[in-house]
Amino acid sequence: MDLDYDPIYCVEQIQIPPGLPQLLKRFAKEVIRSQPSSLEEFAASYFNNLLRTTKQDAKAPSPTLLQLQAIWDQLKDADSMSPDDVAELCVSHGVSRTMFQKVFQLVEFPSDPVDPKEVIALLITTVAKTFVSVLDFTFKVFGHKTGNRLSIALFFKVLFLLAKRDPDISSQFVTSLTQDLDGKDTISYAELKANTYMQQYFGSKQQSGCL
Repeated sequence: MDLDYDPIYCVEQIQIPPGLPQLLKRFAKEVIRSQPSSLEEFAASYFNNLLRTTKQDAKAPSPTLLQLQAIWDQLKDADSMSPDDVAELCVSHGVSRTMFQKVFQLVEFPSDPVDPKEVIALLITTVAKTFVSVLDFTFKVFGHKTGNRLSIALFFKVLFLLAKRDPDISSQFVTSLTQDLDGKDTISYAELKANTYMQQYFGSKQQSGCL
């Protein structure tokens, strides 16, 4: 690889690849922790090991329902955490680092604190491939200690997070559903499926073959 790069003259030329801030942050932590005598040799060893591990994890399975439930149990009281801390917690429960990195690269999370609920919601989308199954998993993960019931506030929090990433979830649909469920404290997946607006949504997906 040629290291004699062309000069960069303006900010428009700078395109930061997804995942680069997290990668450099983890590397810097290891350097500070290890205090190597040769930074170049340490960098070569670190990135060679990282590449080997990444290749080994390339075919790693998606997280399981039990893993996601265990992660939620530890993150449910946190409104924000650093991406590295969320990653370490997920890895400690058996989620491959590669899978976690794919989620971060997909949504281009910043290096600043993130909402753990969004991370879990996006991990759910790696397991459940349709919106219907994502909703089903959402109740099984976030509501597994409450009889698969979610507070209305938590349900809409997760729905808003999903809607940011899914163009099929329109703002009009979310608004109509919000108004229809106004006054409720909790909801189950069965109750959600029986909702008029959800049935209309499911019906439109069945007709389009996207369900």
